Amino acid sequence: MSHFVQVASFPFDDHNCPPIQIIISFCKSAYSWLKEDIENVVVVHCKAGMARTGLMISSLLLYLKFFPTTEESIDYYNQKRCFDSKGLVLPSQIRYVKYFERILTYFNGENQPGRRCMLRGFRLHKCLCWIRPSITISNHNSVLFSTKKHPRTKDLSVGVLGSQKQ
Repeated sequence: MSHFVQVASFPFDDHNCPPIQIIISFCKSAYSWLKEDIENVVVVHCKAGMARTGLMISSLLLYLKFFPTTEESIDYYNQKRCFDSKGLVLPSQIRYVKYFERILTYFNGENQPGRRCMLRGFRLHKCLCWIRPSITISNHNSVLFSTKKHPRTKDLSVGVLGSQKQ
């Protein structure tokens, strides 16, 4: 018989960031479970148990006010999870924990409706002549716009907080 009374799933792809609402929902769910009974615990895992887990645990530590800043929360997670302190290191995932910290600070933990934004262009500085950039704009799982991509182009993902297809 399982000792797990309640299981919740908050899925998002490895090496990616979840929609900010998933972080908020996870933290609210975990908090609700923890305050229900002093004996309750929260177990967080992903396939590798590193980056996605670190993003969610670091966010939860902020939500529970264990730490006042993203940096302290991530440092604590990295020290406890990995002997080399490199559990949560992807810049985009660290940035999302920072986004969540701002939501806690300025919006009392509530997600604000997405605002329309317009990308008018982008500029690459010191770009080597053999680099063939392409751009894909997505709203998590759906592609909103994509330029032609050279077959040997490597991906670089940049997320935008609160962006939604409108």
